[in-house]
Amino acid sequence: MFNLSNRLVKLAVVSSVFSFVAGRLAYAQEGAEPEDVYFIKLVAKLSGLPTGQPAPVVIIAGVINLVLSVVGVIAVCLILYGGYLYLVSLGNEEKIKQAKRLLMNSVIGLVIVFMAYALAEFIVLAVARATGA
Repeated sequence: MFNLSNRLVKLAVVSSVFSFVAGRLAYAQEGAEPEDVYFIKLVAKLSGLPTGQPAPVVIIAGVINLVLSVVGVIAVCLILYGGYLYLVSLGNEEKIKQAKRLLMNSVIGLVIVFMAYALAEFIVLAVARATGA
């Protein structure tokens, strides 16, 4: 029983990480024709959007958002797993204690992720304003 639930948790974590990475890769526009690229840049220029290479601050912010997203998904999966352990404990005090500890630690981890996101967003915006990016 424990081996099966351990495999399910691993499968859930791997599939959620894959979905985030695959979702980010789906926006790539390889194979675009030169006319399409010219048209995209023209529309971006006319609408006031920046063209060319993104600033390093934007790249760093994207990496931070990706990492915090993955960690947040893992924390939510752990919360679900802790709830599952609590439900199948069948009154066993040791299993209930283990499930409560997992739930508490997962919620604390999720709060830390939210705080890290807020702090990272604040720092990235401050650096972007200071550098003009």
